Amino acid sequence: METIALKALHVDDDSSLNPWTFRMLFLGFGLSGFGSTLATIFLFKPQSVSVSVIFLTVISYVIGNAMSLGLPRHGLIGRWFNPHSFNSKEHLAIVIMSSSASSAAYATEVLATQKLLCLLQVGGFSSIQGI
Repeated sequence: METIALKALHVDDDSSLNPWTFRMLFLGFGLSGFGSTLATIFLFKPQSVSVSVIFLTVISYVIGNAMSLGLPRHGLIGRWFNPHSFNSKEHLAIVIMSSSASSAAYATEVLATQKLLCLLQVGGFSSIQGI
């Protein structure tokens, strides 16, 4: 089984490639916001909608490669926006960020329960601190 896994996955690591790029931050925060917004909107609905990790993996790979080809590579802006081609470190960071954020915050359920059952009106500042 180990030999099959080693043939299917690459184990080499290029330490010169930096995962902290504009692409990783943009796609990580964007897909995190997308997944968490959908999860929170459909939290109390009868039909549940969730964002699959496979969807996040595929869409981040496609958009990451498109951004690698479309963003400028040269100049002062290009060094930070697009320093190298899209790599597996960036892809993994995007998938970890977006999949961990694509579930609904349980504090939302607590605030809704307080409002419904305890007749407590929680202010905006307290709500943000609770989440």
